[in-house]
Amino acid sequence: MDKFKQLFTKKEQKKETLLDNFKVSGTNRLKLALGSFLLGVFCFFLSVLTIAPTPLFSPKKFPVPYVLGNIMIIFSIFNVVDPKKCLASVTSKQRIVPFFVYLFSSLLVLIVAIKYQSFGGTIIILIIQTVSFGWLIVSYLPFGERIVKSLASSCL
Repeated sequence: MDKFKQLFTKKEQKKETLLDNFKVSGTNRLKLALGSFLLGVFCFFLSVLTIAPTPLFSPKKFPVPYVLGNIMIIFSIFNVVDPKKCLASVTSKQRIVPFFVYLFSSLLVLIVAIKYQSFGGTIIILIIQTVSFGWLIVSYLPFGERIVKSLASSCL
């Protein structure tokens, strides 16, 4: 009956977005973030087992758990903070370059390890990805980039 009345009344109705259907409480958000973070760490552990010089080593086996671990850890960060705020923060002027270098290097790890099966290429891209992730983390620290620049200049 209410739907029938709504058809004939001219009241402005609030548009419902897709994100309104996926509201999660704060405690459930933290549980989801912790669970996805632990799953990401577990996937990293599995990827380390496949890259270590053991009988399990294979360049094809390494990237899948590694990239899945990356995705799960990024998902956990997006769950701790509101996803809209986190996306706005990551795409800010200061953080957009390291974030996209990090994402692009994750894709390159998959391509180089699976298609080309290059151990050396995979390691080089992992180093690039680690540096970009560190750069991203430092950009969140107050005066982090200034501290790193001063440390680097004092070391040189």
